[in-house]
Amino acid sequence: MKAKIFYGAAAVTLICLLSLHRGTLLRADIFYGNKAETEYGKSGIQKKVEKRIFTEGAPGGISASDGTSTNIITITWDQFRNAETYYICRSTAPDGNYTILADTASLSYQDKTPLKNITYYYKVMAGSSVFGKSKMSSYNTGYLGMAIPSGVSASDGAFSNTIQVTWNNVAGAESYYVYRSASQSGSYYDIGNTTSLSYNDPVSRGMIYYYRVKSHSAVFGYSRYSDSDGGYIDYLRPYMLPEMMPIPAVTSFSMGRPDWEVSSNLYEKPVHPVNLNAFSLSRFEITVQQYTYFLNAGSQDSYYIPDMADTVHCGIIKRSDGDYSNVISRAQYPVVYVNWNFANAYCSWLTAKAGSTFLLPTEAQWEYTAAGNAGHMTYPWGNTWTNTNCNWGENGAYDHYVYSAPVGQYSSGTNMFGVYDMAGNVHEWCRDYFLTNYYSVSATNNPECADNTSGLKVFRGGAWSCTNRDDFRSSRRFNGYDPASSANNIGFRIVK
Repeated sequence: MKAKIFYGAAAVTLICLLSLHRGTLLRADIFYGNKAETEYGKSGIQKKVEKRIFTEGAPGGISASDGTSTNIITITWDQFRNAETYYICRSTAPDGNYTILADTASLSYQDKTPLKNITYYYKVMAGSSVFGKSKMSSYNTGYLGMAIPSGVSASDGAFSNTIQVTWNNVAGAESYYVYRSASQSGSYYDIGNTTSLSYNDPVSRGMIYYYRVKSHSAVFGYSRYSDSDGGYIDYLRPYMLPEMMPIPAVTSFSMGRPDWEVSSNLYEKPVHPVNLNAFSLSRFEITVQQYTYFLNAGSQDSYYIPDMADTVHCGIIKRSDGDYSNVISRAQYPVVYVNWNFANAYCSWLTAKAGSTFLLPTEAQWEYTAAGNAGHMTYPWGNTWTNTNCNWGENGAYDHYVYSAPVGQYSSGTNMFGVYDMAGNVHEWCRDYFLTNYYSVSATNNPECADNTSGLKVFRGGAWSCTNRDDFRSSRRFNGYDPASSANNIGFRIVK
């Protein structure tokens, strides 16, 4: 440590060969020009140095309590070198005038004069009969009132009409007051109070609102504001909510391969009657853009795999900030590399957001939609194969796409309900487990195979990779597939 002390025009350089013990300077080598003089704890220079250290320093570790069980705010601080007393100063503003409340020789002080629901700012100075007063410390706030609610969270309700604000319980609180602002740092206005730990705020769509909460009791009054959290109600946009087509109820739909269709697939027999309630099916396969929105909705990392970054077949990129972007040119292509578990998670997420139940379709729902209710059509468009009605494995010679195509390209291949791509483009997951003899034991009313003996799930519909026209029949059943496996030719659509 080196310090220069000036006496008139002469400069004195003080070099402390530092041996400090409990703040006391034990040795100082003092140089007057080229002449050295060594002092051990006696020099007046030493006192000047110690005074400078004292008066230019300040106590540290200032802490003021938030008192809720007494009418006292307790202030504590760390010991400061050579201090004989400490002066406690208070203000009602961080940069306001600080008045000395009291002095004490201890390292704590109890302020018994605060008013409820006012934030006080406390600073401390050290005092010494030899060196005078130190500088004021940095401030710490104290408050006499209820504890501040923690865990405040405002929902992002894409399809509801309210934002739900929630928070954690505060001991002794009798009620909670909720405040809202149009900007995080703006003015917050009281919008209501409740005795529960949540509050529903009906607000307009398309705007972010910020919320804070105060706890309250009759004895201790209000707490200070909690931290803020933003909530949002989005507009209904196509990339959020898939377009759904109504499919009417049916009685005695003949499910399975009709006798006029030639195939060696034994899993498609026997033909059996099925009754289905009305439902809605997504008009298109779920797109890359829709799935990207799902991934960005929060905590969805487990439903992404690096294969999805494949820009030839999918094109969903995980950015360095942890969010996801889709290659713009791939936005309207069907999402692939989604295993059954991923597709099912998407349905659960959309159900929570929209307030309606979304699921993967059952085999029966899928086949009925593909085959129609005017007799069991071999293909969604009729009983005759047409090369240009779907995306299939002929390397673009007829359908113009070597791999998958954007959804909704083949209007001539739609079925009687206006649903696209039931044949071709990508295979589609269904809700059922796969069972080879299921058609022999299937229920009649709204059947769904829940027998998980095989551990495999069903997918239906031909894909861009299929070259055999047999794979595009409405009644075509493929072997089951591991629900944890994915491929570049398997996607999904949803039912409501």
